[in-house]
Amino acid sequence: MNKHGLPAVLVALVCAIFSMVAFAISPGLYETGDGVAHFQISKWSWSHHELFLHQWGKPLFTTLSSAFAQFGYAGMVSFNIILFLLSSWFFYKVCRHYKCRGIWFGILIMFCAPVYARMVLAGMTEVLFATLYLGTIWSFTQKKYALGALIFGFSLLSRPEALVLLPLVGLYLLLKEWKSTPLLLVGLLVYGVCTFIVFQDPLWFIHADPYDPNGSIYGSGEFMKFFASMKSIIGIPAAIILICSLLVYALKTDIRKSADTDELAFSVLIIGGFFLVFLTHSFLWWKGIKGSMGLIRVIATVTPLAALISMRGWTFLIEKTDSRKYLSYGLTLVFAVLMIHTLWARLDLPHQQDMRVERITKALDGIEIKDGQRILYLDPWVTYQLGIDPYDQSKSVMIWSADDLKKEVRTGRNDIVVWESHFMRTEGGIALEEVAALSELTLIREENGPQDVMYMGAPYQVRIYQAH
Repeated sequence: MNKHGLPAVLVALVCAIFSMVAFAISPGLYETGDGVAHFQISKWSWSHHELFLHQWGKPLFTTLSSAFAQFGYAGMVSFNIILFLLSSWFFYKVCRHYKCRGIWFGILIMFCAPVYARMVLAGMTEVLFATLYLGTIWSFTQKKYALGALIFGFSLLSRPEALVLLPLVGLYLLLKEWKSTPLLLVGLLVYGVCTFIVFQDPLWFIHADPYDPNGSIYGSGEFMKFFASMKSIIGIPAAIILICSLLVYALKTDIRKSADTDELAFSVLIIGGFFLVFLTHSFLWWKGIKGSMGLIRVIATVTPLAALISMRGWTFLIEKTDSRKYLSYGLTLVFAVLMIHTLWARLDLPHQQDMRVERITKALDGIEIKDGQRILYLDPWVTYQLGIDPYDQSKSVMIWSADDLKKEVRTGRNDIVVWESHFMRTEGGIALEEVAALSELTLIREENGPQDVMYMGAPYQVRIYQAH
């Protein structure tokens, strides 16, 4: 192993070990809503095979993570740690291609981006897409265009950001090796065949799109929200390096004279890819469309690209200070310490359960679902906490509207209804007054969050009813 490889390997392994320890010592999960929902889809896909094609669950993520999910939530986190290590390998190879120095520092930048590390620990889909996109870039830098096209084509089944980046990747292939362009569609063709067999719909990818193109129940916000959140996305120290690196790249690079290192890939796929995803999510939140909640976690899909960009500027700095090693070593040490401190502060270890989970867990304590009973709910934490198969309709039913609730409680099964003011009120649109007004329901338990702590714009509440 060369002098560049050993430090990079050591840093990647230390970050992986840190992730394992951080998860082990934390009583709380980082994503108790969507993270739990993804875990449940992966876990129960072995019992309900149609879940492998679940659009919201992301088919490729479900397929690859399902074996890990059988070992519990820790399995999902382990899956993402493996993806981080694979990403580090791709990152190292791409940096070597562009003759970057101090690659271990780049891997540290990537991992210490708070939003990225949190997604690793949350077992979320963003890390898989980031890995696949790095794999695509590595393939292209090695002139393995067909392989890169295939990898990216299947990434369309892992995250919606792939659709955003598809024009860039398609343009790059048309300019470099147009014959590989059709391979971008192989993943969708395979998926289409599967959905035709299962659902008799080869265009399920389009027809089952879970994101409303019109409005969003979550509202909208400032276009600049993601820019203003850089402290939480990559951290201030990394943001400083990124901005300086972009300036250095703009001033020092001539794409037309750099065909040997393929600066086209760097400019279009790395710099262009980072800003295209960043701006797209900013626009979606600003307009309040495609189900955008303005969550900064989505930027974890491209934080490794920010680290790659940063490495070009950092390499320039190292080369300029070659005659004064103490200066480059000192700056590296200072920024490394600052980034680690930023990550530590943002992860808030050991991570505790959030208020919502504490309250609903307390409300569910002692609740048992008897034979013939079902639990009617919408928060995925309910079935996660009770250990119930959320896709077995004889045991649990997700309630998406007041009409659904009325129909289900009138079946005479003595079902248990869990209303809470996040999922059932916000996403299901079911007000507490509508539930309380049903004569078929009797309130058996209630739990309230602190009145001065707002959750989705109101104090958090849980009500548990029994049908009769």
